[in-house]
Amino acid sequence: MTPLIPFRIPSPAHPHQSALFNFQSLLLVILLVICTCTYVRATAPALIDRNKTGLLGLFFKGARIGERLSPYVSLACIIMAVYEIA
Repeated sequence: MTPLIPFRIPSPAHPHQSALFNFQSLLLVILLVICTCTYVRATAPALIDRNKTGLLGLFFKGARIGERLSPYVSLACIIMAVYEIA
């Protein structure tokens, strides 16, 4: 006889699927990176501004996108939040 488990987390359809191959997860990761970079640049600008080129330059560009397109980024975050809840 198996023991009763009161709460069980359902397993995803593809447990080894990366966020890069799932479009919704990829959009969520991109939005989170943009929002995080914008917040870090607002609180400690020296961390983001010193790396404007190279691989770490992606964080500078993410912060720049978050600053210049903040209404659209905010709207996209709200839409993703509603989509995740529903």
